[in-house]
Amino acid sequence: MSLRPQFPRTHRSTRPASRPRPRSRPVAAQARVELRVAPDLSQLMTLRALAEAAGLQAGLNTAEIIDLGLAIDEAATALMADPAPGATVCCALTVDARRVTVRVTGVTRGTSPLGPDHFGWHILCSLTDRAATEQEPYDPVRGGYPTVVDFSHLRQRLLRAVR
Repeated sequence: MSLRPQFPRTHRSTRPASRPRPRSRPVAAQARVELRVAPDLSQLMTLRALAEAAGLQAGLNTAEIIDLGLAIDEAATALMADPAPGATVCCALTVDARRVTVRVTGVTRGTSPLGPDHFGWHILCSLTDRAATEQEPYDPVRGGYPTVVDFSHLRQRLLRAVR
């Protein structure tokens, strides 16, 4: 005598059929997000959270999100090191199917906060495919030098497909 329950042969499981999981999330045509913070190093966590949220929303993988956060850290730290009075740091991320583009802007009291002779510049260049910094002449109204740090990174999924 068997202790197993006996079901009629027509009995089927009541569990729902498992659906195949998609391998990757679809990427929107283009997503853009922008955040302004006070030029205080305590705000780096906020910018990192922005990078993580935007990266997850766009379907970036973990390595891409970590690199994005570190690159934003370097650019923002350079602009926060010597800010002009009343300045803000603005970080704008644009993600599309091919590339992640970031623009970090601020006003600094000193010239060239992030240049080829700075260690942070080498870190930024190693994390991105393209990096550039631009600084305008002294603006007496804003009390400093308007500075822009732009960088971009090709999405890794695309690079794997090309290889």
